[in-house]
Amino acid sequence: MKIHPLVAAVFAASLSFVLYCTTVSPDDHPLDPNNPNYKPPSMTFDSLALSENDTVVSNTIVLVLTGNYEANVFRWRIMQDGDTTDWSAWGGKGEWDYTITISDLNTGSQALHLQTSYSPENGDITDSVITFVKVSAPKIAAFSEIAGPVTGGAQCTLWVEALGSEPLSYQWYRGAMELSDANKDTLVTAAYGSDGMAFYRCVVTNAWGADTAGISFSVAASAVPAPTNVAVVAEGDQFLRIVWTGVESAERYKIYRAVSLDDTPVAIGSAEGMDTKFFTEKGEYYFWVTAVRGGEESPYSEPAFSGENSLKTIRFIEDTVDIAIDDGGDTSYSLVAVVERFVDKPITFELDGCGEGMSAADSGVVVDGAVMAIGQTWCIVLVRQDEAVDSAVLSVTIRAVPPVAIMIDPGVRSFFEGESTTLSVSATGSAPLGYQWLKDGQPLSGALGSELALNALSVAESGVYSCVVSNEAGTDTTENKVRIEVRSNDIPDAPADLVVSERTETSLSLSWAAVQDIQYYIVYRSESVAFETYDSVGTTTDLSWSTTDVGEYFYGVSAYDGSKESFLSNIVDGGPPNRAPRWSSDTIRIETNVGETFHLSLADSCSDPDDDTLSFSLVDPVDKVTVSPEGALTVSAISAAVIRWAVVKVSDGELSADVIMRIQVIQPNRAPEFNNEFMPVSVQEGDSIDIHLADSCSDPDGDAISYTILSNQPRIKNLAGANYRFVAGIRDAGNYNIKIKAFDGELADTITVRVTVSERYHTVNISSQYGSVNVSPTAANNSYRFGDTLTLTAEADEGYKFDSWGGAVGGSESSITLVVDEDKNVTATFVEIGADECRVPELGSSLNVMIKSISAQGQGTICPEPGLYESGTVEVHGKVRILIR
Repeated sequence: MKIHPLVAAVFAASLSFVLYCTTVSPDDHPLDPNNPNYKPPSMTFDSLALSENDTVVSNTIVLVLTGNYEANVFRWRIMQDGDTTDWSAWGGKGEWDYTITISDLNTGSQALHLQTSYSPENGDITDSVITFVKVSAPKIAAFSEIAGPVTGGAQCTLWVEALGSEPLSYQWYRGAMELSDANKDTLVTAAYGSDGMAFYRCVVTNAWGADTAGISFSVAASAVPAPTNVAVVAEGDQFLRIVWTGVESAERYKIYRAVSLDDTPVAIGSAEGMDTKFFTEKGEYYFWVTAVRGGEESPYSEPAFSGENSLKTIRFIEDTVDIAIDDGGDTSYSLVAVVERFVDKPITFELDGCGEGMSAADSGVVVDGAVMAIGQTWCIVLVRQDEAVDSAVLSVTIRAVPPVAIMIDPGVRSFFEGESTTLSVSATGSAPLGYQWLKDGQPLSGALGSELALNALSVAESGVYSCVVSNEAGTDTTENKVRIEVRSNDIPDAPADLVVSERTETSLSLSWAAVQDIQYYIVYRSESVAFETYDSVGTTTDLSWSTTDVGEYFYGVSAYDGSKESFLSNIVDGGPPNRAPRWSSDTIRIETNVGETFHLSLADSCSDPDDDTLSFSLVDPVDKVTVSPEGALTVSAISAAVIRWAVVKVSDGELSADVIMRIQVIQPNRAPEFNNEFMPVSVQEGDSIDIHLADSCSDPDGDAISYTILSNQPRIKNLAGANYRFVAGIRDAGNYNIKIKAFDGELADTITVRVTVSERYHTVNISSQYGSVNVSPTAANNSYRFGDTLTLTAEADEGYKFDSWGGAVGGSESSITLVVDEDKNVTATFVEIGADECRVPELGSSLNVMIKSISAQGQGTICPEPGLYESGTVEVHGKVRILIR
C-alpha cells in the first residue's frame, strides 16, 4: 500500500473518483479545549463520489478536502480482512484545499478510515469510516508451455491460471475458431496446426474486463499431411455433407466422428478420391477427416462441428488471408475468391479487433496504409450468410517505403564572401525520415534537417553539397547536387546568356554576352549540372566557341581579366538534340469481348530516344474509347461485335508521333447453362423414369451441346442426346446424386440430378376353400415390398386334398414360391378325397380319431407309413392297409 499527498491539479485529468470533504470552521468550534464552547472537529461530506459499499474498479482513491482551516490536520489508513495499514502522517495543516492519493489498492472488501483533528495530541479526533469493494479485471498469471514438437493429432493438455474478481469465464480458441464446450481453465485436446505450428488462445473475462493468453507450439509433420478446411454443410432437411480441402495424390479419405472433443473419434465412412461425403444421420457431432496415401494415414484434420448453429453454408478456403501494402497506400482487397459458398445467397464481411485503418467492405476489406503503423497486424475477418458465419485470420503488413531524395534547385550557385543561402531537399518515404548533409562527400556536423542554412559564407565553404535521407527501409542520396562557389568581391562579372547556338550529331556551338575589360573567356564542361568535377576545354576571346568532341555534357563559361576569374555563367545542357518519340509499330491491334472493359498501357508500345516525359491523346474522339495523358487506353463495355479505329498521338512536348489503333470487339464463347443447380426426380422401386435435360439446359450462343455422366452410377443410361433413363431395381430405395456435364466443345456447366427412389408395396390376396395356405414371411394387411419372395404352402382340411393353384400362379405342387412385383390374387383349390383313396395319416397322430372320422362318413381306407402313432403306443411295421366299412 502506498499513501502520499498529491496536488489536485496534477492528477485531475486521470481521476477515477474523487472524495470531497469539508471541515468545520473554528468560528463554531474554538481551538481552546478549555473554552466551554469547545467541540472536537468534525467532517461533513458535501459531495461524495465514493458511497458506502460502493464498487471500485480503479487502483487509486483521490480525496480532496476543501474549506480546510489552517489548524486542521488529517490522516487515513486502509483496513482489509484484519490487515490494517499504518496511519499516514498528519497532513493538510495550512492548506485550504488538501488532496490525498491512496494507490495500489488490493482486491476485495475493505474500509477507508479517515481522521481529522485540531490538535491530535489533545485527543480531539473525529473518525469517518467508509466501506467499499475493490474489484479487478482478469489477469492471467501463468499458462501452460508445451515443448514441441507434438505429433499432429496427439492429445495435449493446456491450462491457464487467472487472477481477478469472480466470477471468471473462460473460452478457448484454436486459431480463429472458437472451440465448443471449451469453457474451463483447462483444455484437453488433440494437437492441430498448420505450417508446422499450433496456435491456441484462452480469453478470460469478468464483468470488469478481459485478458488473453496465447499458447503456441510446433507440430511434427506427417509423411501424409492432414486435410484442411473441414466443414459441415447442410444439404436440405435430410442430409449432411462433409467437405474439405484434399491432399495431393491421396487415394482415399476416412471420416471420423465423436460426440465431444474429448472422445476418441470413430471411423464412420470413407471417400474414394473425392473431397466431399454425404451422411443421412443428422445430429450434434464433431467430424475429422484423414488422408490415405501409399498405405499410410495422415493425422486427424481440424474438427468440424455439426450442431444446428454450426452447419456451414460458407467457409474460408484458407485459414489465413495475407495482405501487404506500402506505407501511405490504400487498397480495397476482395475476399470473395477465398470464400466457398454452398448456397447461392449474398455474403457480407465483418472485422473483429482490426483497429483503426481497416474497415469491412461489400466484397472484403479496405486497408488504409496512411493510418496504420508500419509492421504486421493480425485480427479476425468474418464472413456471414444469413445466420451462417465463418472466420479467418487477417494478416496485414504495412511495408516501409524507402526514401527518395530530390535536391531543390540543383546546379551551380555563386556567392560573394559574407552572403548567405539555404539549401533544401524534398524527400518522400515512410516516416520518420533522417537527414544528413554532405560537403564534398563528407558529413557536416549537426546538419540533420531537410534544410541547410549557410550564413556569412567564406571561400572555405565552396564545394559540392548533397544530402542523404534515410528511414528503416533504406537510404537515398540526392542524385542532383549543388555546387557553392564563394569568391571575393573584386572579381570580373560572369558572362551572361550562355546558350547552345547549334547542336548536331557531330558538333556543338556555344554563344554568350560580352563582359567588359577582360582578356579572354574560359569554357568548362562537366558530366553533372552541379559541376561536381569539371574540365577546362578551351579559351577564346570571341563570344562563341565550337567543338566536334560532342557528348552528354553541361557547359559553363567564365571571364578572366588577367589576374582574377569570374563566377561561371549560367549552366547549359549540351546533350544531343531532341528526337521524336517512336511507336513500336504503325498499327496496334487489340481484341476485347462484348460487354467487357479493356485496359492497355500505351507506354509499353512507345519509347523516346531521349527518355523525355511523354503525353498521350486521341487525335479525334472515338465512342467508348479514352486515352489518359499517361497513356492508359480504356475501351468501355461495347455492347455488340464491331471494329473501331482510333488515332493516338504521343508527344514529348516538342515532337510527336501518331499510331493507328484497330479495336476489334468480339463475342466470346459462352458456356451452356442449366436452369438450376439441382434437378429433383422421384421414382418407385422397380420403375424407371426418363430425364430430359434439353428442357433444363441451353447454350447462349446456340452451340451444339453434348452430355456426359460424371458420376459412376449404373442405374442411369443415356438414351440419346440429352435424354437419360434411370431404372430403379429391387431394394433400391434411397437418394442418388448424379452429376451430368453439358459441354459445347469448349466450356461446360454441370447439374446434379437428385433421384429419390421410394419403397414400393403390393397386396397379395389368397383365397381357398376346404383348406388353408401358409405364407412365409407374413406381412400386415398382406402388403409386401416389391421384390419380396414368398413361399406358399397349401394344407387341406380333413377329407380333402390339395388340387391346384389358380390366379397369379399355377401348378399342382402344394408348396410354391411367388415373387412380388405387382398386386396379385392367388387361389388354392382343394378337392374331396374319394372312398377308394387311401388316406395317409401323419406320423404320431391318432389312428383311432381318423378311423372314427371315416366311419362317421361311411367307409374308407387308411395307409399309415411305418412308425409310431397314438402318442407312441402303436407302432406300424411294413406296409399296412386298414379298410373301414
